[in-house]
Amino acid sequence: RGEPSTASQPAMPSVLVLAPTRELIQQIASDVAHLAISIGRRFVPCFGGVGKVPQLKQLDKGCDILLSTPGRLKDFMHGDSKKGTTPAAD
Repeated sequence: RGEPSTASQPAMPSVLVLAPTRELIQQIASDVAHLAISIGRRFVPCFGGVGKVPQLKQLDKGCDILLSTPGRLKDFMHGDSKKGTTPAAD
């Protein structure tokens, strides 16, 4: 895709980075921020231990690079049966 992601194309990342822990996602996000800004791309870090709503709102604004832990990605894709939530993504 030649153009950066926008709200008209929410949550359609062309890059997915998976890391096993929230702390590692935060470290990666710190480094990705410099690159993403310089090339005009949006990135969204997603991980557990914090509310899903703010992360979903960021995804709704568009996402070129998604940084996520496997658990949070699974929650967004399939929902969380333990908590009775539905998938956030189609």
